[in-house]
Amino acid sequence: TPDNQTITYGANAPVFTYAVTGLLNGDTLVAQPTCTVAGAHSNAGTYTITCSGADAGGNYTLDQSATATLKVNKAQLTVMANDVTRPYGVANPVLTATVGGFVAGDTAATAYSGAALVTTTAGVSSTVGTYPITAAIGTLASTNYSFAFASGTLTIVSARTTINELQVSATKTLLTGTIKFKATLVSSETGAPVVGRVVTFSFSAPYGVPGVTQCRATTDAGGVAECTTPLTLAALIEALSLKSWAVFAGDANFLGSSIQRSNQL
Repeated sequence: TPDNQTITYGANAPVFTYAVTGLLNGDTLVAQPTCTVAGAHSNAGTYTITCSGADAGGNYTLDQSATATLKVNKAQLTVMANDVTRPYGVANPVLTATVGGFVAGDTAATAYSGAALVTTTAGVSSTVGTYPITAAIGTLASTNYSFAFASGTLTIVSARTTINELQVSATKTLLTGTIKFKATLVSSETGAPVVGRVVTFSFSAPYGVPGVTQCRATTDAGGVAECTTPLTLAALIEALSLKSWAVFAGDANFLGSSIQRSNQL
């Protein structure tokens, strides 16, 4: 009677063993049987093991009709979601996965068909941070492999910003007046306006850095920040002799930026 055997796809064929029952008085077989599986048996599945060719001598009639089963289990492929990094406010790239664990000289082209379903919980408006990328079975199918899945990470980093179109103008009368500042804040990644952020306007201090704040404004739906400040004598002297600055300090989702221009009031 042949013994049942179990191997994993890609492993070497087992040594087929057997058991003999019914021999008496210490007798042994005159000829050992050959146990095998007829035909190809490398793919995952179940196959019948048979034995033949045994001889116990003239005192016995041998029954070699019993069979056993060779079970070839599927090998395992690991499907790992690939890590991705993108700026805040940008659409997710196409999410992909890498498949590994091939045996028996197989490749992706020969081992399976279809593709994994790769998803993430993060959307365009998700804030800076890390989010799981999950790989699932999707349309993957294989004769000889099962699939295990490992998650990846989507990292959202702060988006760069640009301040455009800094405008500075003065309205003067004999005794009073105002200085008006206006600038537009946009995402450098998408060109979209950055809404609801504070832009600070000032004139240059010594060494070419922003000086005393003249006014602040929050960007509107178009990314525009606009404010005015009284035109004092000191402010007028600064405005005529120095440069103007617009500065966005940045926050968790956007990196800061600034712009300066020569004043021509």
